[in-house]
Amino acid sequence: MPTIAIDAMGGDFAPGEVVRAAARVSVDSEIRCVLVGDEPGLERALARCPHRREHLSIVHAGSAIAMGEEPRAAIREKLDCSLLVAAGLVASGGADAMVSAGNTGACVLACARTFRTIPGVRKTALASVFPRKIDEPGQDPLGLLLDVGAKAHGRSNAKAIANAIKVAAKAVRDDVPGEIGARVAAVSAVADRPGPPGGAA
Repeated sequence: MPTIAIDAMGGDFAPGEVVRAAARVSVDSEIRCVLVGDEPGLERALARCPHRREHLSIVHAGSAIAMGEEPRAAIREKLDCSLLVAAGLVASGGADAMVSAGNTGACVLACARTFRTIPGVRKTALASVFPRKIDEPGQDPLGLLLDVGAKAHGRSNAKAIANAIKVAAKAVRDDVPGEIGARVAAVSAVADRPGPPGGAA
């Protein structure tokens, strides 16, 4: 079962909408959600939502980064923030992926500070979940876009966050990081291969 660390304090409607999303995922899927944030507040919010507790856990984080905060200063000053704690869970193997609806710049910096990149990757990309029309049987209704700033939410923030959790879990199940690593290694091997003398093809 994939384990997704969730920055429960990130976003305009956190933690309520984030907790509702994780609770929904716990009921309708085989995904383990780890809510990261203010433990007492998260427990109170969770008590108001139907959920399967065996698919949910909480990891306490002492602070949070607000949407309007300057990302670099916030990451430097708030070492116990929910973003860094969630990223740390992924880096240590306590979770397979991380989802945040919070401050994008702070999220990128938290990941850059915590994760190692795949050999051959010099610049990372942002990913955004994109709900799409199904054209073929078996096609996934959720697409993944890279290097995207805008988000397509639909009518519910909780639904958008729940969809992001499901896409992250699918990426874990499908070993997307391993596939990216293999493709980058193959491209790097070709790029590093010496060419003919004088650069002629």
